[in-house]
Amino acid sequence: MQIDIESGFQDLLTVHEASKALRICTGKVYSLVKSGRLRKMALSGKILIPRAEIAYHIAGDRAVAE
Repeated sequence: MQIDIESGFQDLLTVHEASKALRICTGKVYSLVKSGRLRKMALSGKILIPRAEIAYHIAGDRAVAE
């Protein structure tokens, strides 16, 4: 059985990608992450944001994410 590691990362966005998706600057994404309004994962010191978090943030529905 072959495992495609990269396929698991398709649902994760970099800060730059998240900023483009949300149409805000990267500084604002970092601010949302720091305040806890946008959840993140860290991998080797790199901040990655689940694609679902972007949808939850746009919808303003944090209850769905929990």
